[in-house]
Amino acid sequence: MTIFTQSRLLSKVLYLFSFLMLLVSNLQAQFCLGLNVRADEARPDEVFLDITSTDFNGIASMQFSIIFDPTVYKPIGLIESNLIGFGEGSTNYTPTGYDGAIVLAWFDQTAQGVTFLEDKPLITYKFEKLKESSTGFDFADNPVTIEVATPTEVFYNFQNCNTGQNLVPAIRGQLFLDANQNCELETSERATTLQSWRGWNIAASQNGEYYFSGFLKEDGSYEVKIFPGENQIEITRPGPYYDVCEASFTINSEDIDVESAFYEHLIQIKEECSFLEVSLASFPGLPCELGAYVLQYRNNGTANATDVYIDLNLDYRVAIEEMDADYTDLGDSKYRINIGDLTIGESGFVFMKVDLPCDLTAEETLRNDAQIFPNQPCGELSNDWSGASLKVNGTCDGNQIIFEFENIGDADMSEPTEYVVIEDAIIFRTQNVRLAKGERKTVTLPATGASYFIQVDQERGHPGSYIPSALVEACGRNESGGFSTGFANRFPEENNDLAVAVDYQVMSVNDEAHHLLASPRGFSDAHFIEPNNAIEYTLHFKNTSNGLQIVDEFSPMLDVTTFKPLSASESYEYTLEEGVLTLTVPPALPSSFLDFKSYVKFSISPKGDLPMGSVISNHATLNYSEERVEQTNSVFHTIETDFIERSTPTVNLPTSITELTVYPNPSSEAVIFTIKDWQPIDYQLTIMDVDGKVLQKNKLNNRQYQFQKGNLPSGTYLYRLLGENGVVAHGFFVLVD
Repeated sequence: MTIFTQSRLLSKVLYLFSFLMLLVSNLQAQFCLGLNVRADEARPDEVFLDITSTDFNGIASMQFSIIFDPTVYKPIGLIESNLIGFGEGSTNYTPTGYDGAIVLAWFDQTAQGVTFLEDKPLITYKFEKLKESSTGFDFADNPVTIEVATPTEVFYNFQNCNTGQNLVPAIRGQLFLDANQNCELETSERATTLQSWRGWNIAASQNGEYYFSGFLKEDGSYEVKIFPGENQIEITRPGPYYDVCEASFTINSEDIDVESAFYEHLIQIKEECSFLEVSLASFPGLPCELGAYVLQYRNNGTANATDVYIDLNLDYRVAIEEMDADYTDLGDSKYRINIGDLTIGESGFVFMKVDLPCDLTAEETLRNDAQIFPNQPCGELSNDWSGASLKVNGTCDGNQIIFEFENIGDADMSEPTEYVVIEDAIIFRTQNVRLAKGERKTVTLPATGASYFIQVDQERGHPGSYIPSALVEACGRNESGGFSTGFANRFPEENNDLAVAVDYQVMSVNDEAHHLLASPRGFSDAHFIEPNNAIEYTLHFKNTSNGLQIVDEFSPMLDVTTFKPLSASESYEYTLEEGVLTLTVPPALPSSFLDFKSYVKFSISPKGDLPMGSVISNHATLNYSEERVEQTNSVFHTIETDFIERSTPTVNLPTSITELTVYPNPSSEAVIFTIKDWQPIDYQLTIMDVDGKVLQKNKLNNRQYQFQKGNLPSGTYLYRLLGENGVVAHGFFVLVD
């Protein structure tokens, strides 16, 4: 954990039913912090630095930095604290990269707020004076932002007691519904508001750095920090059926009075249409136990939705044990959950328990997806789209894998589309598919223990961006009696459609208290993803009866403007300031489904101009109390293109496998590959590691080939034999010392 993160974490109060960014009250104009320097008469080369305040009433947390000239002053330490809970551990004297600064971070552990009205300093430090100088001390927004809060609001407009200047300027404003669509605020429109302002956001930016409002109040009002100097203010919509009369504008902090400045904005309903969203999350599970799944849904549109339902497709290896909603078992691990009507802004949860088979291994991954209906798009649709819509499911049926395509749209397909099958680490294209309305078609593959991932294109003009896909893992056994794992979630699902949710449940070897997952995981050990792939992060953690705070310092290679909060097991509030995401999670109540298990899920994309080979890493820090701070595991991705090997395009999937013997297996030296029914055609034998990295690729001119172990480490390796019509044999072999 970096010192920056630690000081930021210690500064945050664990609010009871916290709301981070409510409107500023009159108290804020009265509250101030001050600095007072006084000499130590007994030691002429030392000075006292007092932190003073006025109207310190009900304060629950604060953090700020104090800067000074390190050639003039050298910190000695904390001399006196009259603030309950503030001790030596509340100060960082050596923040990384900031010589000449100390960071103060404090919160009230009772979460009730502290009142301090005594006529003496809050805190007193001592410094050694190295030389005579007129320079002194000052408050600063680096290396941590200045924040002071009560249990219900954050102060963004308080002052330096000595100078009267604002320490952290912010602007306030309010969004109104422009009912008559003329972009002028009428008196009658001040009394109207949306049923929900969820998803609206106000951001202030300067030179690539951003402050985000986090959320709006019920009346559409907001407060957002601004930078000194010129700021670009932007208003973002929650969905496609709204317009903003002035979506962006520029202000300069030096030209406005931040104490009184108030901005009014008009938004319009472009079209009355429901906009349904669904999110699915699972918790890392242990084989032979009950797993927990959570569905979250919402109508984020401009009209009510009727007869809403969710189709849930679970991995073929699991089945529902218990669900707190009305549902219908459709068979083959498919379920229909009946939601009913959803008003504008209305949301809800579905909690469920599933049976996890005892024969699952720690390396296996379960793929589940959900789609919310009705999903009829509004507005002008492409003339190229026929109305057809595809879905695909995958199951393991004894000695074969069955992928089933279905046209669930309202029309026949007007043209064929292509699908892709990825077998372990190789991707190859197959024949096209074309279906009439309601028609189904199956594709079968032999169950060889390989992992198969299939993805099919929608027709041209199809609304939304979801490309249907399915995964079948651990079906059948290979020549060694095992099956491949670790290939699930390596590839992006290419799903930016909020009406569809995809989740990968990871089997665990222990019941971890917290774990950070990334989707897609990325290809090979380098976790390759392409530059335009969004990354979906899911943080699993144990909540408590006191709540907690989560801080995620984003890599500078991530584009914070693409940040999207997706779902969570309970309500939370967040701030995103200068690339640092802070989530405040309220106390949890025991649940028969989750038992304090919690999660938050969000997505963010890499910046578009990153050079190939850029590595993006991420981890989060959890602050349960001042004494208990924990970190998650780290995940990373590497930006790259063309990292997936493709086999020769085929007309049809292979339905039979050429007999290929691999001997000896296991082997400590050489492995001999022999083609029984060899023909004088071009064969290509590819050797890979389990992550799909190609180690060797050879043309075979006769029926036999000898592969040398050489310096390769012990382990399992993959082979694939290609003929004129694609893959004719594949499997595993094991090298030993």
